[in-house]
Amino acid sequence: MDAETLAVINAVCAVLNTGSVIVLVGVTVWYARSTARMLRHMSDQTEAVRRQSRVLVTTAKISATVPLVSLEIHEGKAKRRLEALEAELAAIEQEPPEA
Repeated sequence: MDAETLAVINAVCAVLNTGSVIVLVGVTVWYARSTARMLRHMSDQTEAVRRQSRVLVTTAKISATVPLVSLEIHEGKAKRRLEALEAELAAIEQEPPEA
């Protein structure tokens, strides 16, 4: 093989290497963006589950307090507790979801 042929082969290999690098950079960028998007969705979902669990716990507390109020056991204390729990639930429901 003469020098001219080797130069052409070298140039073709350089173009192929450059193309391969561009493709790999593109795939890496796409993967990074997809991963970041997935992490944002998971974070949003985690916050929604956390908020839902707070609502469920407060609702359970209200459910446990209602019979005390209806039986008028510890009349003043139970009613104040129920009102406090209802206010807590209202505050949770009014919180804007975190983005």
